[in-house]
Amino acid sequence: MFELSFDKDGCPGIWAENTLGAYTGLGWLHGRYRPIQSALLHRAGQGRLTSDLWPLASLESIDRAVHRLDLPALARAQVEQFTDE
Repeated sequence: MFELSFDKDGCPGIWAENTLGAYTGLGWLHGRYRPIQSALLHRAGQGRLTSDLWPLASLESIDRAVHRLDLPALARAQVEQFTDE
């Protein structure tokens, strides 16, 4: 579905026949090389930074903003609009 290549500096390239293959390759790269960043973004998008990580004031303000804007519900509504393609 996709192929990865790395240049002399270690920067990855994704080669795919279609958009789905490209996104799959991108997801694989993030899962392989950025697992902590992916986990933090997941928790931030759900407003769970303070409950899952640490009760810091700066993280609490992010969690409050996520809940005030109801970002999880907005994300679910957008996912429902996706097609198989």
